[in-house]
Amino acid sequence: MGKTQDTREKSVGKEFEKSDLGDQRRNKRLKRIADQFAKSPEKSLPQTLGGMAEKEATYRFLNNDSVDFSTIIDGHLDTTVDRAKLYDTVLVVHDTTTISFTTKRDGLGHLRGANTKYGFYCHASLAVGLSSPRDPLGLLAVQNWTRTKQVKKMQAANNTKEKHRWLKGVELAEERLDESVQAVHVMDREADSYELFHHLLDNNRRFIVRAYYDRRVEGGKLLKRAAKAPLFAERMVCLSARPKHEIPSVRKIYPARRQRSARLAIQAVPLVLKRSDYLAGRRDIPKKLEINLVYVSEKDCPKSMEPVEWYLLTTEPIETEEDVLAIVDAYRARWLIEELFKALKTGCQYQKLQLESYDALLCALAIYLVVAWSLLRLRYLSGAGKELPAQLILNDVQIQVLRVLSEQALSDTPTAREVLWALATKGGHFKHNGEPGWMVISRGLHDLLLMEQGFRAAMALQKCDKS
Repeated sequence: MGKTQDTREKSVGKEFEKSDLGDQRRNKRLKRIADQFAKSPEKSLPQTLGGMAEKEATYRFLNNDSVDFSTIIDGHLDTTVDRAKLYDTVLVVHDTTTISFTTKRDGLGHLRGANTKYGFYCHASLAVGLSSPRDPLGLLAVQNWTRTKQVKKMQAANNTKEKHRWLKGVELAEERLDESVQAVHVMDREADSYELFHHLLDNNRRFIVRAYYDRRVEGGKLLKRAAKAPLFAERMVCLSARPKHEIPSVRKIYPARRQRSARLAIQAVPLVLKRSDYLAGRRDIPKKLEINLVYVSEKDCPKSMEPVEWYLLTTEPIETEEDVLAIVDAYRARWLIEELFKALKTGCQYQKLQLESYDALLCALAIYLVVAWSLLRLRYLSGAGKELPAQLILNDVQIQVLRVLSEQALSDTPTAREVLWALATKGGHFKHNGEPGWMVISRGLHDLLLMEQGFRAAMALQKCDKS
């Protein structure tokens, strides 16, 4: 369970307090740049930055050989650990996204299924608090790589493959977390690997992984065993909309869908997995693994839609209805990392950066990922609970300024959802368009932060006049 906490952050720059770039001037510059990016994340760098001197200093920072992705983001990772300490157990959600650019840059490689585009891959591990609503606590690990010939040669020499990122993400997160905090690792179908399950079980790691393969199990095949598993519960859930993906292979796995309510049946059964045939010669991997399965299937699905069907392989207990529902709820938190990537690409417009090298793009990514996380936390905590206080996401000065800026009067004790809608409206959102998106939220936040800056400057000037 989570403990009482104040989730407000004075600024995005504060997330980098623990980053050590080897020079106090660079440390100070990092926090300044982060705050500038956060004030107008949807704008280009020239629009975001101030005068020519500020632009030159920022570009010099991003292209500095003494600065890299790891040293920049390290402070945020440590600050995430501090927030995680407020919980006995956290979810760590892992996923990969493609970062693409329309023009070739130094160090970028071709992307799978999109040979006309250049880019790289980003695998992130996001900590999520087991509170209600779920609290995106921040990143614990990030892995980036390209598909250049040089990188492929290095992977071959070190006997490493891209699929190993799942295990590496788990181990990096576990190494960073405090010993007092337990982690449950949540992964989608791409992580379905007998080899991965063995390593996780062998190191006493807790996990929930959605199955992709109809694996051999004692007594038959996984899908048939799931269909005959005991029914533990039924529940109604709201399924979020999913756009059509541009890559056909991904589109087949994640078909587009409209938002809808769904009635889910939840079954569970313990299984014994049999080793995959391609691992038959591996003496270091056991022939059998004991694991639990939770099967989630949608009932009465509209004919035009693909029904929800999850096969969740897990170490978590399945003895009671409460146990099984907790596993389903934990897996549902996985969508937060998808929203993080949307915030990065849409709210921050990261893929429109005109930086000329992979190294400079990574330095910018270390900052923009934290800006995207701050937007995610703002939006999710605001929208997930109507009764949450506004102070959860904004400070007192920001609420005062927003009260003046807002087209609709805020209540005496505004909720987090009230201020989210006020920000979105300020950013150009119309209520009849449904829930606000990343662009309008980032625009509204930009205006609010500028007004807050002016308000604080005016108060400081007034104090000087009185002294």
